[in-house]
Amino acid sequence: MAPTPMPPILLAISDAQILACWPALHLLRPRLVYETFLAQIQDMRQHGYALAYLETGGEVVAVMGFRYLTQLYAGRTLYIDDLSTLPAAQGRGYGSHLLDYALELAQTRRLDGVALDSAFAREAAHRLYRHKGFEPVAFHFYHSLAAA
Repeated sequence: MAPTPMPPILLAISDAQILACWPALHLLRPRLVYETFLAQIQDMRQHGYALAYLETGGEVVAVMGFRYLTQLYAGRTLYIDDLSTLPAAQGRGYGSHLLDYALELAQTRRLDGVALDSAFAREAAHRLYRHKGFEPVAFHFYHSLAAA
């Protein structure tokens, strides 16, 4: 039996497309606030952020937010800020499909690589990243300036 073809990867450009990505992004980023989400994504888009998504049955099931960076240590890079699949859609290859899309974009643009950060506890995601050829190369440190 032939595998089910993957849905096309789309870019969220319209307000409706961006808002349809809310459930998957909120799952990954629970601190997001729905009331400011659209404006935040629109602002990020003005600074190079792109939001790719997969939709099945009229529902966004997986998302990937990314941007292009030039870094001293990595050169010209496609950086994946966000990669999330709804729980009911996990294990169907959607995350893998989005990573393939990122790798293809980077190759087409002749970039030096693709990078992402991942929380320590996301072991299933780490297995996928390693399977796709990603290797851990650093810890990512962060110092919040928000009032405690």
